[in-house]
Amino acid sequence: MTALLDPEAVGMGRHGGFTARPAAKGAAAVAGIAGWEHTRFLARCLGGADLVGTVAAGSVAGLGTVFERLRALPGVRVTDTWIRLDLVTPAL
Repeated sequence: MTALLDPEAVGMGRHGGFTARPAAKGAAAVAGIAGWEHTRFLARCLGGADLVGTVAAGSVAGLGTVFERLRALPGVRVTDTWIRLDLVTPAL
């Protein structure tokens, strides 16, 4: 059984994202990112980046730590990072 968990329910109320370009031999790094507890979404794509992902942490400083961990991976060049300030959804 698979369940979705609200990251805020486990103390991960800050959200951010990144784009990256893994090297040709960066498959192991990408698989590692997919397995991190902070990773919420990860997809391969075409265009300005080869990889786009979202992450969650308990604080803005925690997001910074996740982003630094990404930047330190061999074979992965992080091209952009961002912090989500608020989630805006249309009224129904």
